[in-house]
Amino acid sequence: MKTSLFVSVLATGCMLCVDAAWAAERDQACPPSVIERIGRVLELDHFKPRDDEGIVVSSACKAWPMDSQLLIAAVAYDQGEESRKSLFLAVIRVGDGLVVASHRGSIGEDAVVSIYGGSLRIDTARYELSPGVRAFGLDIASGTPGPRCAEGGLGPTRSLYVVEKEHIRPVLEEVWLSHWWFVKGSNPACSPVETEDDEIEQAGFSIAVGAGTTNGFKDLVITGTSRVPEGHKARRKPLKVRLRYDGTRYPNEALVDDILRWRSDTP
Repeated sequence: MKTSLFVSVLATGCMLCVDAAWAAERDQACPPSVIERIGRVLELDHFKPRDDEGIVVSSACKAWPMDSQLLIAAVAYDQGEESRKSLFLAVIRVGDGLVVASHRGSIGEDAVVSIYGGSLRIDTARYELSPGVRAFGLDIASGTPGPRCAEGGLGPTRSLYVVEKEHIRPVLEEVWLSHWWFVKGSNPACSPVETEDDEIEQAGFSIAVGAGTTNGFKDLVITGTSRVPEGHKARRKPLKVRLRYDGTRYPNEALVDDILRWRSDTP
């Protein structure tokens, strides 16, 4: 039921690399036939990968575990909007290519978020929210490493979606899967003096289905786990936050504050 991810930090250059367990599954690019089918549904020209001079920036496809004849597809594409990519999610019937459910959205971009070829990944862990209702996840990773002199950074985000007849609906939006920060010293890429006391802490977050039920859907439990370099004392106990369904979605606006308080709490 649980899925998790950690970001590894190379202190010498303070560069981010995605954990191998995530990266191994990241290459889920959709086959050309699926991209072509979605382009016809959207009625868009040049709907093909950028490598082929098209407008598709990133794509991910994965079989739906509950039905091997269904495929989950996610495509981010460029419609010329500044600092924004369009997003299309679909459940596609394998036999005839019929789009049986879909969702249209967008992904904002800024100085630290930039969509690239490997940005999208579909997560099909067992998010069974109620009898017959199973959510799937969409992870979005940035191709921008962030400021060279950053004192911390974020990994991918995960959102959860459910399929309701011909619609795909978001129920949980943009939960951090990982982040890192300096707890001692500072970024050696920016400091004129290197020290041996620099220490980086990493945090990985998982989403699991809990035991309780609220408004017809199971509660979700966000677990945060801290990692420090080998030989250093753990700084904090795991974080546990329960999210309850309000009838439309799992509100998580307070989650960032919970994480920041957890980060600042040193036992």
